[in-house]
Amino acid sequence: PPGDYNGIYIEENEEAGIKIYPNPTKGKLYYNFEKNQTNTHISLVDISGKEIAIKIDYQNQSIEIPEFVNNGMYILSFMSNNKLVSKLIVLERWTK
Repeated sequence: PPGDYNGIYIEENEEAGIKIYPNPTKGKLYYNFEKNQTNTHISLVDISGKEIAIKIDYQNQSIEIPEFVNNGMYILSFMSNNKLVSKLIVLERWTK
């Protein structure tokens, strides 16, 4: 079914008010809030729970995942106004 990644099921919640694209990504993501959000904390963690340092450009609403991060599944979280929204992100860079 849609949202099933190797046994990890993430339900896409359109009510969340955020769009992330492209997904799968090669390392650069864009996000759009349906409503204006202020003081949003964005974080990326791997499936073991380890946080990964990312570059966030709040003005252009973009996120860059560093080159050293391996292909795989990650959880991108947005915390704003005590509301947490998490999305499953698939990183698929070209193989070297």
